[in-house]
Amino acid sequence: MSEFSFQNFALERWISIPGCQQKGACIGLDWGKKRLGLAVSDDEKKIALPLKVLERKSDRWVFEQIKDVYQDYKCVGIVVGWPLLLDSTEGKNCQKVQQFVLRMAAFSPWPLALWDERLSSGAVQALRGGHKDDQIDHHAAAVILQGALDRWHGLMSAAYGASEEDV
Repeated sequence: MSEFSFQNFALERWISIPGCQQKGACIGLDWGKKRLGLAVSDDEKKIALPLKVLERKSDRWVFEQIKDVYQDYKCVGIVVGWPLLLDSTEGKNCQKVQQFVLRMAAFSPWPLALWDERLSSGAVQALRGGHKDDQIDHHAAAVILQGALDRWHGLMSAAYGASEEDV
């Protein structure tokens, strides 16, 4: 397995990946020790919607489930939540996500990007009136993916001089 470098998984890299510039959905992932939340965007990469929660059986099983979603929705990339601490430092879960992302990269050549997931679960709980639930992971994945999509459209506008409506 290769050494991890955040720059290899920065969303900004997608500007140079032709498939990511084309029409197609993206998957958002909220990694957890027990569960993985999945969200998917529309094919214009404007809106992220919660899809489902996967119980973590094995990496291989999870990757096969992601592969099915990737194919079914004709996806062009995957955004994985990057669990920074509130002070912007990397906590112990960053290392676990790094290992997961490297294993996923070895499984398939999908374009992968990491996106700051701070407060995504808290935002979902706040929207749900503080109600804690085991099944919020896919909603957190949608919050993560939406943030990345918004940034993606800004990057595309800056790179190609297009208006927000054009990208």
